[in-house]
Amino acid sequence: MTDEELHKTAFESEVDSAGIAALADTDGADVAILGGDANAFIMAFATFNVVIRSEKGAVKEGETAFKIKCKNHVHGCPYSAPKQSTVNSHELKCKTISPELALSAKPIACKAPDCNKRYDTTEQMEKHHKQIHEWVPKQCSHPECTEKKFFQAKTTYDTHKRTHSVVTPAWAPRRCSFPGCTKETVYDKKNSLRAHLEIGHHLVREQLGPFINCSSLRQHHS
Repeated sequence: MTDEELHKTAFESEVDSAGIAALADTDGADVAILGGDANAFIMAFATFNVVIRSEKGAVKEGETAFKIKCKNHVHGCPYSAPKQSTVNSHELKCKTISPELALSAKPIACKAPDCNKRYDTTEQMEKHHKQIHEWVPKQCSHPECTEKKFFQAKTTYDTHKRTHSVVTPAWAPRRCSFPGCTKETVYDKKNSLRAHLEIGHHLVREQLGPFINCSSLRQHHS
């Protein structure tokens, strides 16, 4: 059996009659593909099931035998997927662009010698440089922290530090604690109590703290 016959036999074993008919409509192009250039054969076979589904009237795209590359692969994008629709979704948010476009879109380059990041403004670049290139990995300094790892980026360090922040207690219904106040109203909202203190006791904003916080109020117990 000749090489061309072997190619054709292997090809026909992978497709159904509908697919063969679809290729047959190309006036002998299938024979040329089977016995011709290997790249042409791969490209034809990679999109073959799409043709079959189209011939059968199906609307859902099926997976191809070979992965489709992102259109920006020529600029270094490594993304590929078996479905064109998946690749299309990726391309909408792909950040790999040509060097020429990168220069026009982000004119400010990072001043670190081995960094290829670019930014719209000098302020953005300086922030990046400080957080990434000037940052010295360190552990959390909170006295009660049990996390022993070194944080490699300032952003992750700051996020972790916030887990130790003091959480303001939730508001609880309460009565007014101003000395001599006989009003028995239970204030469900902080703003309501604030209004009472300002109007009923003529307090200004700077004087509200001791009566708004949770330490010295007549708590309401239902």
